[in-house]
Amino acid sequence: MPSLKQSVTIGRSHENDCVVNDPYVGRLHCRIDRMGDDRFFLTDLNSKNGTYVNGSRVSGGMEIGPYDTVRVGNTQVPWMPYFEREEVPEPEGGDNGGTVDVPPERGTIVPPINETVIPPKKRNAALPWILLGILLLAAGLFYFLIVKPHQEETKQPDPISQVDTAYEKDFNQ
Repeated sequence: MPSLKQSVTIGRSHENDCVVNDPYVGRLHCRIDRMGDDRFFLTDLNSKNGTYVNGSRVSGGMEIGPYDTVRVGNTQVPWMPYFEREEVPEPEGGDNGGTVDVPPERGTIVPPINETVIPPKKRNAALPWILLGILLLAAGLFYFLIVKPHQEETKQPDPISQVDTAYEKDFNQ
């Protein structure tokens, strides 16, 4: 009985097991390795646009299961058929039946999905400046409503101005 497929490569190059016809996919974009029954490990191979599992970007690699969705570029990849086994009858004179590894042909092309994939949201560049403006406005209000009135209540007379005032009184007499 043939052994099960242990690794599947995904990318734009025809050397991959799964060829993805999508300009946002790298030549060798990612690899999925079998770790056991229904346990797999996906590794992003330093792709420029990233690999996504269930909508979340993969950093380096992560364990995935048969029901997880994998997206590269704008394409959702049907990766599980590359690992599935299919029951087929043995030739006459064989056992009751067996399982053989029937993955899609090497170099099978997966077209991009028709629906538009919404890219991850980029952080608003104006947000830090807006927050800084609000912080400065709050600091100004705090100074003028709390600090300055308190300073005026506790203001001590300036000793130099008192000397100048006394000198002017003596001089004018």
